[in-house]
Amino acid sequence: MSTAPLLVVHNLHARVPGGKEVLKGVDLTVNGAQDNGRGLPGGAFLAGTVVAATIDPNGGNGIIIQTADGLYNRYFHFDELNVSPGQTVKRGQRIGVLGASGTE
Repeated sequence: MSTAPLLVVHNLHARVPGGKEVLKGVDLTVNGAQDNGRGLPGGAFLAGTVVAATIDPNGGNGIIIQTADGLYNRYFHFDELNVSPGQTVKRGQRIGVLGASGTE
């Protein structure tokens, strides 16, 4: 029986000098994986429709998925994207390969 790597909450929000909030959400890292999981498949947390699969100058290769209830799930720092805008994805479906693209 295979087990998925454990995901760990890394950061809830960040501020830059002057107090401006630059990130709202939760960053997750792969617990116990060599090189923070780089090269492992990344899956969608929830089912939905891919609204963007692009390269972002800060977040790197990123994917945004809109869920049925209208929420947007954002995934960044992929080395490889495996989905396209307009594509429907299931919960747990591979959407990319974890990586270290981007500067944030």
